[in-house]
Amino acid sequence: MKSPWPTKKLGELIEERKEKNLIRKSLPVFTVSHIYGLIPYQNIFYKRIHSIDTSNYKIVRKFDFAFGLPTKDTLPFGLLEQEEAI
Repeated sequence: MKSPWPTKKLGELIEERKEKNLIRKSLPVFTVSHIYGLIPYQNIFYKRIHSIDTSNYKIVRKFDFAFGLPTKDTLPFGLLEQEEAI
């Protein structure tokens, strides 16, 4: 059965933000959980697991989606609702 909805590739609808934290702004670090979406890393991890130098981390802006590494069964993603994060 053919869907009445048009089919598009994801790349036709969104583009990757590649902006890195090169000036080392002090921003909250988030992680992507397949259960909770995009959340502050300390809500999942009880100690600091990220690098002290976050200049290679990508900046996520308000209403950006962030995707984690997919597994066989999941594609973790989340929407940032605050101004900025890495």
